[in-house]
Amino acid sequence: MRLLLVRHGITQNNLDKTYSGQSDVPLTELGQRQAEAVATYLSEEKLDVILSSDLQRAYDTARAIARHHTVPVLKDPDLREIGMGWWESLTRTQIQERNIEEWLYVRGDSANHAPTGGESFVQVQARAARILQRCQETYPGQSVLWVTHGGFI
Repeated sequence: MRLLLVRHGITQNNLDKTYSGQSDVPLTELGQRQAEAVATYLSEEKLDVILSSDLQRAYDTARAIARHHTVPVLKDPDLREIGMGWWESLTRTQIQERNIEEWLYVRGDSANHAPTGGESFVQVQARAARILQRCQETYPGQSVLWVTHGGFI
């Protein structure tokens, strides 16, 4: 299996430097232009299937790419961004002001520790391994594109 990875276009949370996590935020106008640009860039690539996070920003990016191909876009929640729990939609400074102890604890070992209500990187790695195995079994010898998120990648 050949695997290509694309991160979704930019969102307002990205511009505001807030954690999006699994909040379902849309692309900005710039993000939509970025989705179109990556779609054009990939227009000559052979793709057999496109799998996308079920979050709007990734799915909209995937649909832009799919317009250049005759392949389905399949939503898969295993491609979601890392869950940031109560940190979602907050800046680093806001999180530190509200709970510096948790910030230091999580940032001290984010592989194994997560914000309250969120996921650790070990948990995200398990999701990634699960979908990778599914794709290898389902699409052997095919070209697969994942449209996902920075934290997941």
